[in-house]
Amino acid sequence: MEYNRLKKALKEQAANSSYTDVDGGSSLTSGSYAPFQVEKPEVLNQINTFLKAFSLERYEDPKNALVLLRTKLNTLGLDFPYDGRRPLSPKEVFYLTQFGGRQGMNDKGEYFTDCGITNRTGGKSLELHVEISSINPDGTAMGPYYILGKLQYGNGMSVTTKDLEPGTSIAADSLKKK
Repeated sequence: MEYNRLKKALKEQAANSSYTDVDGGSSLTSGSYAPFQVEKPEVLNQINTFLKAFSLERYEDPKNALVLLRTKLNTLGLDFPYDGRRPLSPKEVFYLTQFGGRQGMNDKGEYFTDCGITNRTGGKSLELHVEISSINPDGTAMGPYYILGKLQYGNGMSVTTKDLEPGTSIAADSLKKK
């Protein structure tokens, strides 16, 4: 009997409650779309709003800040190739994948690999544009830094086995972009 009463109470509580932020503002989970549906403009706007809030913080090391940003975007299944080892330029572009991308055979029997986003966005990929600026504009002292990021659509990239053959332009271009 206790179990049934508890079950009923939990159902009533779930039906009568709704998730809101402490400040009453919007969050990635308060919209009508799931936060991993990056093909929806509303979700893309919410992620860009988060990136604006991320840019308000000061970071001693821009490499660590990008690794932190990568970790935050991983909660949505988004990833970009940066591990904090290579030096950064003031403006960077990272090509995103979602859920590790996709691979398999297309309807023509060709092997393909893509970012996991282009199939839902009409062939457009998703790019993270990052601008790194020092608080000290004269350059006399290092850090702290602001990291300004924005997600936007780019040219989609899908690779088939024909494209992976030596001497083909798409394979060479995809290696140059990294």
